[in-house]
Amino acid sequence: MNDAASKWTDERLDALRLQGDPEADEVIRKIFARDEVDAVTELLAHLLDNDDPIPEALPDDVEEYFRATGQVSPAEIAHARIGENFFATHGPEIMLVLCCNSLPFDYANKRAVGVLYQTGFLNKRPNRRVAQTAQMILDVMAPGGLTSDGFGIRSAQKVRLMHAAIRHLILTNKDRAWDVDKLGIPINQADLLYTLMSFSQVVLDGLQRMKLDVTRREGEAYLAAWRIVGRMMGIEPSVIPESLEEAAALTQRMAQREHGASHEGKVMMEALAGLVGDVLGRPLAMFRWSLIRFFVSPSVCRMLGVPRHPVRDRLAHSITGLALLLDHAVDRPGPMRRWFRSFSVRMIQFFIEQELGPTSRTFRIPEQLHRDWEVPGETRPEFVTFTCPMEAE
Repeated sequence: MNDAASKWTDERLDALRLQGDPEADEVIRKIFARDEVDAVTELLAHLLDNDDPIPEALPDDVEEYFRATGQVSPAEIAHARIGENFFATHGPEIMLVLCCNSLPFDYANKRAVGVLYQTGFLNKRPNRRVAQTAQMILDVMAPGGLTSDGFGIRSAQKVRLMHAAIRHLILTNKDRAWDVDKLGIPINQADLLYTLMSFSQVVLDGLQRMKLDVTRREGEAYLAAWRIVGRMMGIEPSVIPESLEEAAALTQRMAQREHGASHEGKVMMEALAGLVGDVLGRPLAMFRWSLIRFFVSPSVCRMLGVPRHPVRDRLAHSITGLALLLDHAVDRPGPMRRWFRSFSVRMIQFFIEQELGPTSRTFRIPEQLHRDWEVPGETRPEFVTFTCPMEAE
């Protein structure tokens, strides 16, 4: 084992699988102990919307949780700002990689994907989960997102508390016992760390696949921003990688430990490919699997049942590769880079229009990102919003 991976031994990672998030778990435990189930149901519904301010008249311990877990130091903000600028420049490409590379990487985690299935995210509303993830990433990575006035802190706190509520509900479900010995605690520290790597290191790997020139300083800043987000989402700071070498080593180590074929992973992958096809539209939808194969490793493709279409794959990959090389050679965004950006923005809009709601809501893209990414939408002073009816339950 190399030095970068030495702090993530099997023993330590096994121990992390048995750890939840004591601070957030205690808040949820107190609410259930007071038999405030209706309050939990209302809180969960609010957290799942993931865009409005924290509601008034929360229990005192919930209000204290939001106060205590929302602190970001000036030094952390300074580090995050560089990563946020990187996101402002490459955001559309990052969102595309998250969809076509990071999410399949998450679905290959055969033990963690079972949580999505049991909570209904997978078998009832799989696409909504993607839309919620897109909004959270925009919130935390947008310029100023991790400051006291940004949406990122609030968004991370909400997701963290939602995770704690899901943990409690799964572990106390008498009708469907959870196998802790086999699966670990639901949404445990190891799985949270794995997901953090999918949003950071796996994204950087995907950008490299797209031939984007990412400097070491940019990569370190992007990782630093996600290190802050990881802490705010309840991950033990001592286990979060502190360098690009550590992040790469941990990502490889966790893939070796956790990757495997599962029914749940294949179902989720099928749903994601359907979304990609819908965004591509006819007749390009036939290339949806080929686009995914451009990013995802062959081993993960096999685990998730990604079909091979040799002719389409070769055609799509050769065109994509040639266009990326040409873009790189002329040192300016060319047709393929513009297509990637157009696809990514359209993907975000599609997710929101199709999947978020029981009522009407808006999807926030900060005005600065709107200008940088050339996103259409209704402009407010600080945000571009997409208002859409949410689908009926």
